[in-house]
Amino acid sequence: GVIDILNDSAEKRLALEEIAKKYSPGLDLTEHIVQDGPRCCVLALRIEHLTGKEHRDFMQARNQATTP
Repeated sequence: GVIDILNDSAEKRLALEEIAKKYSPGLDLTEHIVQDGPRCCVLALRIEHLTGKEHRDFMQARNQATTP
C-alpha cells in the first residue's frame, strides 16, 4: 500500500479521535487530542492489495451457496 502523512488538522484530529475510541473506549481524550495533536505525526496506510488464507468454514459456506 501507500502511506500518507496527514497534514490537514481536521483529518488528523478525526484520525486521533478514532484511535482513542478504539484503544481507550469510554475515556474522553478530546482535551489531550486538541492540546497534543498538533505535535503528533499521523500516518495513514492505504491498502492496495491484501492476501491471506481463507478459513475453512468460510470456504465451505461459499461453496455451498454457489452449488445448485
